[in-house]
Amino acid sequence: MLNQLAQPYVTSKCHALADLASVATFGYHGQTLAALASMSILQVTSRYHLCQETWTAIWKDGQLVQYTKMDEPHAVGTTIWIPALFYKLPVRRKHQQPTLDSIKQVLVRLALPFPHVSFALMDMTRNIKYFETKKFEAMSQQFQSLFGLVQEGWSFSTHEQAFQVQGFFGKSPQPHQFIYVNHHLIPSHHELPKALLLTLHRWIPFAKTHLSFLVTIHWSMLPTPAISDILGHPLYSSLVALLEKLVGQHFEGIHPSATTDQLEPGGSKLLADKKKKNTDPMLLSWLTPPPLRSSGLPLRIQRTDLPMLQVIAQWDQKWIVCQMRHRALLLLDQHAIHERIQLEDMLDQPMDVSSALEPPLYLDMADHAMAAVLPWQAALHQWGVHIEQAQSGGRSQDPGSLLPATSPHFAPGHSTQSLHFSQRKSRLSCIKVTRLPPLILMRCVQAPHTLQQLLLDLAQTLASVKTPSHHRPTCLIDLYKSIACHSAIKFNEVLSLEQCQTLVQALSLCRFPFQCAHGRPSAVPLMTLGLRLQLLRRQRRKIHWE
Repeated sequence: MLNQLAQPYVTSKCHALADLASVATFGYHGQTLAALASMSILQVTSRYHLCQETWTAIWKDGQLVQYTKMDEPHAVGTTIWIPALFYKLPVRRKHQQPTLDSIKQVLVRLALPFPHVSFALMDMTRNIKYFETKKFEAMSQQFQSLFGLVQEGWSFSTHEQAFQVQGFFGKSPQPHQFIYVNHHLIPSHHELPKALLLTLHRWIPFAKTHLSFLVTIHWSMLPTPAISDILGHPLYSSLVALLEKLVGQHFEGIHPSATTDQLEPGGSKLLADKKKKNTDPMLLSWLTPPPLRSSGLPLRIQRTDLPMLQVIAQWDQKWIVCQMRHRALLLLDQHAIHERIQLEDMLDQPMDVSSALEPPLYLDMADHAMAAVLPWQAALHQWGVHIEQAQSGGRSQDPGSLLPATSPHFAPGHSTQSLHFSQRKSRLSCIKVTRLPPLILMRCVQAPHTLQQLLLDLAQTLASVKTPSHHRPTCLIDLYKSIACHSAIKFNEVLSLEQCQTLVQALSLCRFPFQCAHGRPSAVPLMTLGLRLQLLRRQRRKIHWE
């Protein structure tokens, strides 16, 4: 069967005609492997769980070129290896520049609805494991393993009508929201995630943490092409009502005295009762007009004004237009405010939390650099950095052992005789990094020179401080700023109204909301609507016709 996999309309998921109605896993009409075999060099290695033999097959240009039994032992399962995608199309290869982070995001979306399957992403250029998911029994365990601990998390499972629904909800520093219908991810701009988010906001007031959820829906007798157009399905309203019912049942058990009618969208019952009192200081400040300049803008824009902003729209895919009190307009830089939000979220995380590196990361450093870093090995634990001295022989590949004589441009033995091409001696020792803070782990794995410079800066900070400090050093905060800047929303990214509102609400909880991570201003006041017309009417002189 293995040597027939890359043929069109061939699949290993169906053994009888009746199996066509129950296919619910990966695959697309038996064309995926056939398309990959025609556009790349494809290798499939597989071992059946009841068999001790392992077979491998290789396709090139859509033709089977090798089909043999392997001598080496192989784990039970199937491994697909694509070493050269689009090797016949140089134009496609030129424009194909996927990053490890973008591939990781795809693997995360594949791993969430399948917690019993493990995924791994290898960086073969450095021979390291960039990303890996473990096997779990429940989706909630997979969710928390990928995105960290979730506060006030709760799970549910039900089967009503044509729907089998499983879900996990909670609060987290960053929003992670996923809905799957028959293992297909529903985009965030779809009406179904918006309806579920609106239902959750009726019960949960906005706080420093964001709402995160993972919901998988098995919709029986729903064909795959119809998933993209479930809005027009007759049972779509029943699905939305079922999700609202499940959320309501959970929160009614926590707050039995509160009902949906008493709760306002985006707030709790306590917030609704507070708005009814006219003695609320926030309400009095809203009713009291601020002093105006000649332009009609307030003398100062304070942080307390942000919760009362009304988001109007996104403008030019760069700015978020908001209306302040008394019809004053305010422009918010979408990149700057998201950068500020992410930076303060990072600063709120504990300093000593760390994640294990599997495999560890090895750094070749000069003797004087190692002498400066290694004495502070125990002190680095307070910032989640764990290092130790290791022999370079434990590495799978030592860059210091590569010789210029291996190049065809140099004759054998030339590098040992020339003063300009002398043989590099392999280092006897190097630094082995075993644990790093989760916030900087991906950046350090992608750019080891950044980690090397960070270790030197941390060692210099420890050497210059006489008394131990419980604050983050400047070099670590600068790295936070760089990560927040690179991962923030960029210009020319389209945002929905709900996304703009979420950003503004998160900005109102920041300590320094009016500047980005690097100190640049993030808010620009414009004018008061209708004020220019009023000023023109006041300045209009009376005309004497006599």
